[in-house]
Amino acid sequence: MAERRALGKGLSALLSSSRKMPSALHELAISSISPNRAQPRKSFNPQTLAELTATIKEKGVTQPVLVRRTGTGYELIAGERRWRAAQQAGLQTIPALVREVSDQEALELALIENLQREDLNAMEEAAGYQALLKDLTQEELAKRLGKDRATIANMLRLLKLPRDIQEAVSADRITAGHGRAILQLDTPAAQLALYRRIVQNQLSVRQAESAAQQQGRAAAPRGTKDSSLRAFEEELSRALGTKVKLRKGGQRGAIIIQFYSDEELDRLIQLLNTLSR
Repeated sequence: MAERRALGKGLSALLSSSRKMPSALHELAISSISPNRAQPRKSFNPQTLAELTATIKEKGVTQPVLVRRTGTGYELIAGERRWRAAQQAGLQTIPALVREVSDQEALELALIENLQREDLNAMEEAAGYQALLKDLTQEELAKRLGKDRATIANMLRLLKLPRDIQEAVSADRITAGHGRAILQLDTPAAQLALYRRIVQNQLSVRQAESAAQQQGRAAAPRGTKDSSLRAFEEELSRALGTKVKLRKGGQRGAIIIQFYSDEELDRLIQLLNTLSR
């Protein structure tokens, strides 16, 4: 609940920071509004859209959409599902709030609304974060969305999965947790093999994590790492929220901590500094 409240505050803050605040609703022609080019949500469930259409036919649009002006009309910022349903219901106009916002603010508002409604699949959420990181650091984005930075970093890692696996996460054939388990493996071939095993055997996330560890050990040269080192490697990976490898030869060795962006490196440095105190 705390996270949802934080998201609400983020939406209010963004709205209040707009340069021009209308004093009343506008009733805009649906045909004058175009979809948001940066809409994080790419898929709309036909069944739920049909249900919303039926509700709008009976009661009308009870919550306005949010738009901004463009050269030829208006562009949606938030409320695309309502806009689509209103079209299907045969409405000619729709209630709307007009905001003068930047591309960055428009994307943030669209992402926050979808996160509040839990409308995004994991890959859409990750892609939304990535788009916002063009102008923000992970820490800044986490504060604006009311999320933990590690959560955002873990979501972004899903974008490193092979395309077929990303599509499976989008289609809910596997979960984001399965995707993170698959990322324990180094190569696309190994990741795809584990993905097929997860689907064929309907593995839980915990089972997928175990399978990834087994598959990784099987692929490693024999005798390179004993069970205690593997256990320590897995423990460090969980603690740091990223992949950790141990390399040992005789009395010497190295601990390799993987990161996937400058922001994640900064997160790991801060975390390690905190743990060393």
